[in-house]
Amino acid sequence: IKFNPLLAWVSIGVICLLCGFGIYVGRFLRYNSWDVLKRPLSLTADMLTSFSQSTPLGITLGFGCFLFLLFNMFYSAKNKPQKSYHEKSIRQKTK
Repeated sequence: IKFNPLLAWVSIGVICLLCGFGIYVGRFLRYNSWDVLKRPLSLTADMLTSFSQSTPLGITLGFGCFLFLLFNMFYSAKNKPQKSYHEKSIRQKTK
């Protein structure tokens, strides 16, 4: 996110949606990671037929948005500006 923040956030959103589709493929189509090498034609055919249905789209969007919100929550908690001990002690003395 240091170079172009808009490009970074769009990339993170796309990655979260791809992860959501991966969750759909694993949970509902019941494929594992080694099936990419073991049964690539069957996996490709099932993935292409799933694009014509509405359920995979909803699951992909649901999990993708959930992952994006989780990432955003952890990112904002990590990058939240915190007051130093020195700033806190100065404010207490001026009150």
